[in-house]
This record gives sequence, C-alpha cells and structure tokens, in this order.
Amino acid sequence: MPRRSGARSRAGTNDPAGAVIELRPGVPDLSSFPRTLWAAALRRALATAPNSALDYAEPAGLPVLREAVAGYLARTRGVRAEPEAVVITAGFTSGLSLLGRALHRRGARTIATENPGLVRHRDVLRAAELTVVPLAVGPSGAEPGDAVGQAALLTPAHQHPTGVVLAPRSRYRFIDWARRNNAYLVEDDYDGEFRYDQRPVGAMQALDPERIVYAGSTSKSLAPGVRLGWMIVPAPLRRDLAAEIFDAGAAVSVLDQLAMADLILRGDYDRHIRRMRLVYRRRRRQLASSIGVPLRGIAAGMHALLPLASATGEQRLIAEGRRRGLALTGLHGNGYWHEPEGQSAALILGYAAPPAHSWPAALSLLTQLVQQSAAELVQNRGPDGVTVGL
Repeated sequence: MPRRSGARSRAGTNDPAGAVIELRPGVPDLSSFPRTLWAAALRRALATAPNSALDYAEPAGLPVLREAVAGYLARTRGVRAEPEAVVITAGFTSGLSLLGRALHRRGARTIATENPGLVRHRDVLRAAELTVVPLAVGPSGAEPGDAVGQAALLTPAHQHPTGVVLAPRSRYRFIDWARRNNAYLVEDDYDGEFRYDQRPVGAMQALDPERIVYAGSTSKSLAPGVRLGWMIVPAPLRRDLAAEIFDAGAAVSVLDQLAMADLILRGDYDRHIRRMRLVYRRRRRQLASSIGVPLRGIAAGMHALLPLASATGEQRLIAEGRRRGLALTGLHGNGYWHEPEGQSAALILGYAAPPAHSWPAALSLLTQLVQQSAAELVQNRGPDGVTVGL
C-alpha cells in the first residue's frame, strides 16, 4: 500500500499538543494489533514445533500454513486452491517483486497496471525488468480493452484508490484476454475481508485458477510490519517463483509461519477480522455522515476518496491539513497516476489508521477542513448524490 508520509502518528501514546494525526490509506489501526493472541501463538509454536521445523524451510512455505491458508481463503473468499498452490511471501509487495522476476524468467516483458494505482507496485515490476503500461480505470473498474503484454495487475474487489468494483463483464473479458494471449492476471485482494454494506465480493481467482495469481496478506488485517502474505499460484509458475524466493533468500520466518497457522486454525484470526470489520464500518459511516459531502467508492476497506476540482486545490488542502494537525494523502501528488499531468485530483482518506483515542479528533479536524473548503470540491454529482467519476 502507499509509501509512508514524513510524519508518524503517535499510536498508543498520549498525543502531545501539535502532534500530527495520519489519515494514511491502506494502514490499519496499529494499536489494535492482537498482541496477546500473537504472543500466545508464538509460545505455542515454540513449545510444540519439532526441531526439524527450525531447519531451512522450503521456499514456498511450511505445509501447515499453506494448508491453513488454503482452507481460510476457500471459506472466506471463495478461492479455489489446494495447499500445494499456496506460496507464502513476506507481504504483497515482496511477493509481487518475486512474481515479476518469475514472469520475466518465463519470457514476459510487459505488464499492465491500473491507472491510478500504487507507484510502489510499478517500481518493483520495473525493477524486475518488466515494462509497465497503464490500464484506465472507469466507473466499472479497470478497462479490459487496455490490456497488453503478458500479465495484468488488478484490484477487482475494491480498486485502489478509486474504490470501485470490477464489473462482472469486465472480469470475464480480462480472463478471455489472458487465455487468448497466454497471459496471467494478478489479483491483489488487499482488503477483501472488509466490506460493510453487503457480503464481500468473491475472489476473481475462482473464475479461472489456471490464469489468475491470487494474492493477499496480513498487512490490512493485522499490521504491515508482520511481513506475511500469500499467493495462490497456477502450476506453470510455481517452480519459477520458488526459484526466485530461494535465490533472493526471501523465505518467511518459520516461527511467524507457525504462529500464523495457529491463529487461523484456532479461529483467532477470523475473530480479530470480525472485530476490526465492526470498528472500520463504524468509522466509515461516521466519516460519511460528518463531512457532509459525497465520498467516492463502495463501503469497504480502509479508505474513501474525496474528489477535488484541481491539483492545486489538493495541494492547498494537504498543506492546510498539515497546519491543523492532519497528515493527508493526495491522489495527484503521490504517484498514483502513471502520468499525472491533466489527471484528476482527490484526497484519499485513510480512516482506519488513527488509533481509537485519536479518531474523534481526526474526524472533527477533517470535517472542519472539508466544510471550509467547498470551492476545492468536485461539483459534478449525480441525482443520487454520489460523486460521478473522479
């Protein structure tokens, strides 16, 4: 998810006067990390793991975690996978970097990524010697007609950062493109567990497990610092991906893998997600009702988009927010667009990031800022009050 801004929120402390509260998208409430559960899982792992478990692990991950992840994803996201299809990674970005190298190893030279989308993902794919081309994002998600090359990176359940869902027709068109061109789709399901107005949209991977690499992580559900994720990988890619993990020395700590498997198998991971889903749903509702202007995107995840009239307006709001004690992220000025000139502007409001004790202050400051900046807001709203386009 997005790179850090310069300031850090003082999560878990009494904020001193003048402290900056971050509304950074893609970051959970770190003060809610289940420390007691994680510590207990680590203790059980250390107490019960045989000595052999502490040896060098196979690059794809420990069998116990691969089996636990396969079961969890089948139950919660509708993913179709056997344990041998699961590859454990040190988070999504690390996995994407290694997958990019594996694709290059197999002859891929071009990958399409969503526009707007995360610049960090484009950077690691270019570092894997892949040419990155843009996929335009509209009201129905990424445009399949823009797909070229040998792979495409998508966020179908909740496009980042616009918040739209990839339409069913577009999903099938992307799959048809992948089949016709012997290409792969990479499904970044970065916050698929967090949907607030209905049941989460199922994973696209189930439509064609042989053409779609499904990827998820604990960065949103637990914390980015855990550095643990997974990919469900079609059979032709598994050997090359495992080779890249081995060559890079990128295997995940066996103790962390054992602890994660413990959390999943005991049900503690599910319970934590259900608890945080309630917290973030309440925050999003409070945000939508307090600021008094329509937000862009479905009721899901950890961020909402507030479209703005111009890039200069975006810069002014970010500067004014900083003056008032809020660290805000802009769509236009943070590398989301492949080429920013002439593109839309917006604030990407990460409502999950503030710790619980800072959220009321963050909401109050943001509400004041937005309500006093009407000239900066997009005015093209449809008859239902939802902002049209970016």
